[in-house]
Amino acid sequence: MPLWRSQAHGQLERGIDPLEAEDERDGHQQYRPFDVRDSEPRRKEHRRDAEGDLDPRIALCAKDVRDTLERVAEGSQERIHVADVPKITAVARAALEQYLYLIDEAFAGDDWHSLISNLKDLASEDWLWLPPDGQRTIAEMVSHVAACKNMYGNHAFGDASMTWEDPLADQKLLKNPSAAGIEKLRHFLKEAHARLRAQVEALSDDAELARPRRTNWGDTAETRWIIKATIEHDLYHAGEINRMRALRQANDGWAFEQVT
Repeated sequence: MPLWRSQAHGQLERGIDPLEAEDERDGHQQYRPFDVRDSEPRRKEHRRDAEGDLDPRIALCAKDVRDTLERVAEGSQERIHVADVPKITAVARAALEQYLYLIDEAFAGDDWHSLISNLKDLASEDWLWLPPDGQRTIAEMVSHVAACKNMYGNHAFGDASMTWEDPLADQKLLKNPSAAGIEKLRHFLKEAHARLRAQVEALSDDAELARPRRTNWGDTAETRWIIKATIEHDLYHAGEINRMRALRQANDGWAFEQVT
């Protein structure tokens, strides 16, 4: 319940400490955590930081405010300097952090399903190989994933100027599977991913996830849908690359059926 300045003056004139009265009404729970969903009280020594100042993440209680006012008003109870009371701010980013975790895992996680994991065992001749009736090489899939990261990021978080003719949207970057050419393609992919990840990480709070943003096909979609689509996209093509590599290397059986 907020304490208004006029209420504080009136109670002080009657000899009542308004902040202690507020604590009394709240059930004698003097040291309460900032997050009201967590009912466990914070211990007294946790209310201040290493320099002895009030920790702005913890809810203020009577003694905290009174000590602050005494310092700035030199003991006078009649002057309440609201600006001198430590401000409490909280930015909700829990959902954003989870999205960032999933972005990282889908792209380069240690598990077998990530995109980067499925590029590790490729031989140079695997990058441009095609199965019978196939039309898309592994190299083209990798270029496509990188191009889409750049395209989605530019339209959702940038100036929406990118077209498929842009060099950053090149979906057939690898023409010669030389060591230098393959490394250039890997760098193109990792750079595109880092750019998109930075754009997501720069979002201020979880409220941004519901904000409509532009897509490269001229529509709008919620930010969370765009992020989800890029995560799914990495995993989708990681699976395609896995199968292509297995066919090319003639080890397409289930892992438990492989001859040791």
